[in-house]
Amino acid sequence: MNHFILFFSSSFALAQGARWQSESHNEIIAIGDLHGDSDAFLEILTNANILDRDGNIIDRPVDLVLNGDYVDRGHHSLEVLSIIKHLKENETSNFRVWINLGNHDIQLISGYIHYLSKTDLEHLAERGSNLSNPVLDKYAGLMQRYTSRFYSEHETTPPEDQLLIDAYKELVKTIAKPDGVFEFLANHSTAFIKLGENGFVHAGIEEVNLQQGVENLNSLLQLELKKQVQQFRQMLDGTLKSKYNYFSDVFFGNDSLLWTKKISQGEIEDTLFKSWLSRLGIQKLVVGHSPTKSKQVESSYDGKLIKIDTSISSVYKGNLVALKILNGKAEQIGPFERVENHPLKQKLPGVFSNNSWFRGLLTRCSKLIKAPR
Repeated sequence: MNHFILFFSSSFALAQGARWQSESHNEIIAIGDLHGDSDAFLEILTNANILDRDGNIIDRPVDLVLNGDYVDRGHHSLEVLSIIKHLKENETSNFRVWINLGNHDIQLISGYIHYLSKTDLEHLAERGSNLSNPVLDKYAGLMQRYTSRFYSEHETTPPEDQLLIDAYKELVKTIAKPDGVFEFLANHSTAFIKLGENGFVHAGIEEVNLQQGVENLNSLLQLELKKQVQQFRQMLDGTLKSKYNYFSDVFFGNDSLLWTKKISQGEIEDTLFKSWLSRLGIQKLVVGHSPTKSKQVESSYDGKLIKIDTSISSVYKGNLVALKILNGKAEQIGPFERVENHPLKQKLPGVFSNNSWFRGLLTRCSKLIKAPR
């Protein structure tokens, strides 16, 4: 604990960045775990009056809280991140966007590029890359093999594997470029958000988090994110001189704000949980991470804990819903109907332009590979 305080106090000036607290607007819209479902995301945004049916942001007094786990599992993780970036870059004094990270998101920034699953590749292939299933299988398998090791532990690499590895490196370099997804998340993400009397965190809280202090944790997250981006670039360009260091247990541990399930599973005694809320200066805490059994928004602890992971992503076959807090009263909006290949994707070409280079990259890859081993 003392080590944490010393580290934090010496680094605070470097860590300031993403805001994490404010008095709230009268209306808050909070969206839970999206897991790579951009179609569901766009449909929720339109039904929550964040976007109109032409894709324009509706500039009205509202706080939009995105509560983490944007990637993995689903088919369109890159598109989800692109939408978030678009929303954040177009916020105003009325329309404000708040971005918490989830456990899957910090895995992404740590180099575990699991969000580009085989289904991601298949989706992109359907939109023009003309990759055969054997190539997709091979590419997805290599991606899983080489991501966490960063290629350095393999003394020999089969030539055809190397083609895909090089393509994968090119892909990651693009994501990690100065104006790319990594840098965006590093500059604008938090672990805990406080809007008036409402708190938002991806997974939950424990006593250790309160002792560390949520403001301190947000500042430390900013430092860790920037360190990860810098290390990742150094690894890719060959200038990393020491061992790659991943996120600390402050964020990767089972008792962290991004991983704990104790509150969602009702393992914390009622009076203790409410005392934690008092220490945080909030009346309600909104969490995701642990899917609700009903796949609807649920509450516990006399309505003071609100759970919004409703398995939104189509891979989980849950419900497209969001939480609305209006003048302090919390209610679910939705469920909404699923829309495949959402029409707003055609009306927001700038948001989805990152698909073209990726399709081209995989197409070039497929031409180089005559047949899988």
